[in-house]
Amino acid sequence: MADNITTVRGFLLRIEVGRQGLVVATLLQDDGSTEVYQIEDLDADPERFNERLSKLGILRDAMNRAEPVEIEYSTTADS
Repeated sequence: MADNITTVRGFLLRIEVGRQGLVVATLLQDDGSTEVYQIEDLDADPERFNERLSKLGILRDAMNRAEPVEIEYSTTADS
């Protein structure tokens, strides 16, 4: 399996923080469509906890200031 990395740009409409470290961000993309992105396992892997928490802070600040963001995400495809 291979990871495909893609970057999208847009404005955050909503950030939802749920149970077990689930964080979901809704993005209004440049093309006018909306998409939902997830920060996986926010509370998992103690070595990367601060990195993931920083991502959440950056998203929150961008949403509060109505600034555009770029989100890089990966999809897994079978090789």
